[in-house]
Amino acid sequence: MLERIRRIVAGYIDSVASIAVKLKLTPGSICLLGLLSASASGLLLYMYGSKLLLYASILILLSGFMDALDGAVARLTNRVSKFGAFLDSTVDRVEESIILGGIILGGLCDASVGLVALVGSLLTSYMRARAESIGVNLAGIGLGERAERILILGLLTMAGYPDIAIALIAVVSTVTSIHRFLYVYVKSRSL
Repeated sequence: MLERIRRIVAGYIDSVASIAVKLKLTPGSICLLGLLSASASGLLLYMYGSKLLLYASILILLSGFMDALDGAVARLTNRVSKFGAFLDSTVDRVEESIILGGIILGGLCDASVGLVALVGSLLTSYMRARAESIGVNLAGIGLGERAERILILGLLTMAGYPDIAIALIAVVSTVTSIHRFLYVYVKSRSL
Protein backbone atom coordinates (compact mmCIF):
# COMPACT_ATOMS: atom_id res chain seq x y z
CA MET A 1 0.00 0.00 0.00
CA LEU A 2 2.80 2.43 0.85
CA GLU A 3 4.34 1.84 -2.58
CA ARG A 4 1.04 2.70 -4.29
CA ILE A 5 0.78 5.89 -2.26
CA ARG A 6 4.39 6.73 -3.16
CA ARG A 7 3.61 6.41 -6.89
CA ILE A 8 0.59 8.71 -6.59
CA VAL A 9 2.56 11.27 -4.61
CA ALA A 10 5.50 11.02 -7.04
CA GLY A 11 3.19 11.95 -9.93
CA TYR A 12 1.98 14.98 -8.03
CA ILE A 13 5.53 15.99 -7.06
CA ASP A 14 6.64 15.71 -10.70
CA SER A 15 3.80 18.05 -11.75
CA VAL A 16 4.84 20.63 -9.16
CA ALA A 17 8.49 20.13 -10.16
CA SER A 18 7.61 21.10 -13.73
CA ILE A 19 6.15 24.35 -12.43
CA ALA A 20 9.23 24.93 -10.25
CA VAL A 21 11.48 24.46 -13.29
CA LYS A 22 9.43 27.03 -15.23
CA LEU A 23 9.88 29.41 -12.29
CA LYS A 24 13.65 28.79 -12.59
CA LEU A 25 13.94 27.31 -9.09
CA THR A 26 17.06 25.20 -8.63
CA PRO A 27 17.38 22.06 -6.51
CA GLY A 28 19.69 24.01 -4.19
CA SER A 29 17.23 26.85 -3.66
CA ILE A 30 14.43 24.37 -2.94
CA CYS A 31 16.69 22.52 -0.51
CA LEU A 32 17.38 25.84 1.24
CA LEU A 33 13.64 26.58 1.46
CA GLY A 34 13.15 23.18 3.09
CA LEU A 35 15.90 23.92 5.60
CA LEU A 36 14.36 27.32 6.38
CA SER A 37 10.93 25.72 6.86
CA ALA A 38 12.31 23.07 9.21
CA SER A 39 14.33 25.67 11.14
CA ALA A 40 11.29 27.93 11.55
CA SER A 41 9.25 24.94 12.73
CA GLY A 42 11.86 23.90 15.27
CA LEU A 43 12.11 27.46 16.53
CA LEU A 44 8.33 27.77 16.92
CA LEU A 45 8.16 24.45 18.77
CA TYR A 46 11.02 25.41 21.06
CA MET A 47 9.97 29.00 21.78
CA TYR A 48 6.17 28.69 21.83
CA GLY A 49 5.57 25.08 22.78
CA SER A 50 1.98 24.07 22.19
CA LYS A 51 0.75 27.58 21.35
CA LEU A 52 1.66 27.47 17.65
CA LEU A 53 1.44 23.76 16.82
CA LEU A 54 -0.64 24.33 13.67
CA TYR A 55 1.94 26.67 12.14
CA ALA A 56 4.85 24.49 13.21
CA SER A 57 3.22 21.39 11.72
CA ILE A 58 2.54 23.15 8.40
CA LEU A 59 6.23 24.09 8.28
CA ILE A 60 7.21 20.48 9.06
CA LEU A 61 5.10 19.20 6.17
CA LEU A 62 6.41 21.96 3.91
CA SER A 63 10.01 20.96 4.66
CA GLY A 64 9.18 17.36 3.77
CA PHE A 65 7.52 18.48 0.55
CA MET A 66 10.58 20.57 -0.35
CA ASP A 67 12.78 17.53 0.21
CA ALA A 68 10.79 15.54 -2.33
CA LEU A 69 10.58 18.49 -4.72
CA ASP A 70 14.31 19.26 -4.83
CA GLY A 71 15.09 15.74 -6.04
CA ALA A 72 12.36 15.87 -8.68
CA VAL A 73 13.64 19.22 -9.96
CA ALA A 74 17.20 17.85 -10.04
CA ARG A 75 16.04 14.91 -12.18
CA LEU A 76 13.95 17.10 -14.51
CA THR A 77 16.77 19.58 -15.09
CA ASN A 78 19.45 16.89 -15.33
CA ARG A 79 21.25 18.31 -12.29
CA VAL A 80 21.56 15.04 -10.43
CA SER A 81 25.04 14.75 -8.93
CA LYS A 82 26.81 12.83 -6.20
CA PHE A 83 27.46 16.05 -4.29
CA GLY A 84 23.80 17.05 -4.64
CA ALA A 85 22.72 13.72 -3.17
CA PHE A 86 25.23 14.14 -0.35
CA LEU A 87 24.06 17.71 0.35
CA ASP A 88 20.40 16.68 0.29
CA SER A 89 21.00 13.80 2.68
CA THR A 90 23.01 16.00 5.04
CA VAL A 91 20.37 18.75 5.05
CA ASP A 92 17.67 16.14 5.70
CA ARG A 93 19.47 15.03 8.88
CA VAL A 94 19.88 18.65 10.02
CA GLU A 95 16.20 19.40 9.36
CA GLU A 96 14.98 16.37 11.26
CA SER A 97 17.31 17.11 14.17
CA ILE A 98 16.06 20.71 14.36
CA ILE A 99 12.40 19.67 14.33
CA LEU A 100 12.86 16.89 16.90
CA GLY A 101 15.08 19.16 18.98
CA GLY A 102 12.38 21.85 18.96
CA ILE A 103 9.82 19.38 20.28
CA ILE A 104 12.20 18.02 22.92
CA LEU A 105 13.55 21.40 24.08
CA GLY A 106 10.08 22.94 23.91
CA GLY A 107 8.98 20.45 26.57
CA LEU A 108 6.39 18.87 24.27
CA CYS A 109 7.48 15.31 24.99
CA ASP A 110 9.40 13.27 27.53
CA ALA A 111 13.09 14.07 26.93
CA SER A 112 14.23 10.45 27.12
CA VAL A 113 11.63 9.35 24.55
CA GLY A 114 12.64 12.31 22.40
CA LEU A 115 16.27 11.25 22.57
CA VAL A 116 15.38 7.72 21.47
CA ALA A 117 13.38 9.18 18.55
CA LEU A 118 16.27 11.43 17.55
CA VAL A 119 18.89 8.68 17.72
CA GLY A 120 16.59 6.20 15.99
CA SER A 121 15.82 8.63 13.18
CA LEU A 122 19.48 9.42 12.59
CA LEU A 123 20.45 5.75 12.84
CA THR A 124 17.79 4.68 10.34
CA SER A 125 19.10 7.15 7.78
CA TYR A 126 22.75 6.41 8.54
CA MET A 127 22.18 2.69 8.09
CA ARG A 128 20.69 3.26 4.65
CA ALA A 129 23.64 5.38 3.53
CA ARG A 130 26.20 2.98 4.96
CA ALA A 131 24.45 -0.08 3.48
CA GLU A 132 24.39 1.55 0.05
CA SER A 133 28.14 2.15 0.33
CA ILE A 134 28.64 -1.64 0.57
CA GLY A 135 26.17 -2.39 -2.21
CA VAL A 136 22.99 -3.16 -0.24
CA ASN A 137 19.91 -1.11 -1.16
CA LEU A 138 17.65 -0.39 1.83
CA ALA A 139 15.02 1.68 -0.01
CA GLY A 140 11.65 0.50 1.24
CA ILE A 141 13.10 -1.65 4.02
CA GLY A 142 11.26 -0.82 7.24
CA LEU A 143 8.33 1.47 7.97
CA GLY A 144 10.35 4.31 9.45
CA GLU A 145 11.81 6.01 6.39
CA ARG A 146 12.11 9.79 6.42
CA ALA A 147 8.89 10.46 4.49
CA GLU A 148 6.88 8.45 7.00
CA ARG A 149 8.60 10.12 9.95
CA ILE A 150 7.87 13.59 8.56
CA LEU A 151 4.22 12.67 7.99
CA ILE A 152 3.93 11.31 11.52
CA LEU A 153 5.52 14.46 12.94
CA GLY A 154 3.51 16.86 10.81
CA LEU A 155 0.09 15.27 11.11
CA LEU A 156 0.18 14.31 14.79
CA THR A 157 1.64 17.69 15.74
CA MET A 158 -1.13 19.35 13.73
CA ALA A 159 -3.65 17.28 15.68
CA GLY A 160 -2.07 18.51 18.94
CA TYR A 161 -0.13 15.36 19.82
CA PRO A 162 3.60 16.01 19.33
CA ASP A 163 4.34 13.72 22.28
CA ILE A 164 2.58 10.81 20.59
CA ALA A 165 4.39 11.63 17.34
CA ILE A 166 7.73 11.44 19.14
CA ALA A 167 6.81 8.17 20.88
CA LEU A 168 5.67 6.65 17.58
CA ILE A 169 8.86 7.77 15.83
CA ALA A 170 10.92 6.31 18.68
CA VAL A 171 9.23 2.93 18.21
CA VAL A 172 9.10 2.94 14.40
CA SER A 173 12.69 4.11 13.93
CA THR A 174 14.00 1.60 16.47
CA VAL A 175 12.12 -1.27 14.82
CA THR A 176 13.28 -0.07 11.38
CA SER A 177 16.89 0.10 12.55
CA ILE A 178 16.75 -3.46 13.86
CA HIS A 179 15.04 -4.65 10.66
CA ARG A 180 17.67 -2.92 8.51
CA PHE A 181 20.51 -4.30 10.58
CA LEU A 182 19.25 -7.85 10.15
CA TYR A 183 18.55 -7.31 6.45
CA VAL A 184 22.07 -6.00 5.81
CA TYR A 185 23.55 -8.85 7.85
CA VAL A 186 21.80 -11.42 5.66
CA LYS A 187 22.49 -9.60 2.37
CA SER A 188 26.14 -8.88 3.17
CA ARG A 189 26.87 -12.58 3.66
CA SER A 190 26.15 -13.15 -0.04
CA LEU A 191 28.23 -10.22 -1.35
